Formats: sequence, C-alpha cells, structure tokens
Amino acid sequence: MEIAPEKAKKIIGFIFVHFKALESEILAQRLVLFGLKVLLDDPGEIERGLEQARQSPALQQVMNEKYDAELERLLRLVDQAKWDQEFSKWIASWKPKGPPD
Repeated sequence: MEIAPEKAKKIIGFIFVHFKALESEILAQRLVLFGLKVLLDDPGEIERGLEQARQSPALQQVMNEKYDAELERLLRLVDQAKWDQEFSKWIASWKPKGPPD
C-alpha cells in the first residue's frame, strides 16, 4: 500500500510543524530554567523538582491516556488493508487536546 505523494507531503509537513513547535517550547523553557539556576542559591533544587515531576505517576498517567490508545489504534491500522487511507483520515481529523507537552 502506498500513500500518494501529496498526502505524504502533508503528513510530513504536519509532523515537522509540530516537532518544531515542541522543540521551540522546550528550548524556551530550558532558557528560563537556566536563568533561574543562575539566580538561585541552590540550582540543584530545580533539577530535583524536574526529576520529581518527570517521575510523577500523575504525569505518566496523563501522557499514557493522551497517547497510548491512539498509538495502538494506528499500529492496528498498519496491519489492515487500506491503512494509508485510514492514516490520512486520522491525520486530517486529529485534534490533540491541550497545548503541546
């Protein structure tokens, strides 16, 4: 099964636009964190807080709920006939909830 070149271009464009937005957000937050570390007496406090947040069960649950079901659904589509058409429909209709994480 093949995806038409125009559809593939749209998919690739969609992915890169979102990767660029996510990386821009991450870099902006890193710059702010760097500035805070310079100002704080204990810069390790920020790193400890970030690590605690990363390991938070609540954060993991939110991310799992946001992404796991859609990932499984898309992986099943690959195994089905006409997956490229279904994938294209999904890309066109997908509206992520909330801001990029």
